[in-house]
Amino acid sequence: MKKVLLILLLTVGLMAGELENDKNIGFALNPLFLLSAGTMMSGGASYFNHERGFEIAVPFFYYTSDEGDDDAKPDSSYVSPSVTDDEFTQLNIDVHYRHYHDRNIGGLYYGALARYTYLDGKLKDEHMRAKVRKVGFAAELGYRSFGLFGYKQLYWGASVALGAYTSDKHDQFEEPMLGDSIALVDVEFFKFGVTF
Repeated sequence: MKKVLLILLLTVGLMAGELENDKNIGFALNPLFLLSAGTMMSGGASYFNHERGFEIAVPFFYYTSDEGDDDAKPDSSYVSPSVTDDEFTQLNIDVHYRHYHDRNIGGLYYGALARYTYLDGKLKDEHMRAKVRKVGFAAELGYRSFGLFGYKQLYWGASVALGAYTSDKHDQFEEPMLGDSIALVDVEFFKFGVTF
């Protein structure tokens, strides 16, 4: 499934040909996550406003380990009884506002983001599982380059975002999860996309 998504994204982009870079909708994937152990995906959708030089993006990150027994998964909405299941899951859904430095889509941008994070895993020093939902906010600095491989509608991006979660629920899980701290840190280097 992961490889199909990557191939579909690149095929649609290449079929579009040498179109002008005035397309408003973009879809992106991070292909490195497709090669990881477990089930991991990172991607998103963007709206580009070429007249005002900004982008509104809705990226996501999903990870679940392939460990544990499917029959032992908890049903409770927050804390489950003692289980032996070591599987853990993280889902991030963001909303980003990105303003491009020269008011032209592409190049250096700065912005802000809001993030919803869902975590499900085994608690530290306990034989119980927990499901945590929290919201965070961050400032972002990044770069977007269009014209990848000679096709104007293909793009590559990199960014760094730093902020904090508003919840007091952090540092609870046995497995290290990126969303299990008070700090919201997000680094992207290999996100590739196509505009339509």
